Amino acid sequence: MKINKLFFLIFFIFLFSGCQIVDRLTGIAAIEQKNSADKQLAKIKCMELCQNEISNEKDLNQGPCLSNKIIPGWVCDIAHSPRDEMDNEPQNQCSAYRENLAQHFVELDGNCNLIKAD
Repeated sequence: MKINKLFFLIFFIFLFSGCQIVDRLTGIAAIEQKNSADKQLAKIKCMELCQNEISNEKDLNQGPCLSNKIIPGWVCDIAHSPRDEMDNEPQNQCSAYRENLAQHFVELDGNCNLIKAD
């Protein structure tokens, strides 16, 4: 009788802990999928904004910040390609990124080509 209770207890603990492990793994996968989708959306929106600025004849050669919030947590910035030392200077970066209001950036060249998204 005690063996049955012990077996049941061990089975219950295993089942419960196994569910937590699965929940954690699926939660991590969902977060990774959302992060990947956010990155793709930020790149697309940044490129669209850049193209609109070019069609409105805006000069992008000075590397302006195009958006401090292209999507939540992401900025859209223009830089040189290849990157120039001035691109690393804080005054030449989006203020939201400098002030940690955004954690990620999309960086395009003056022709709206992707340099980096991080």
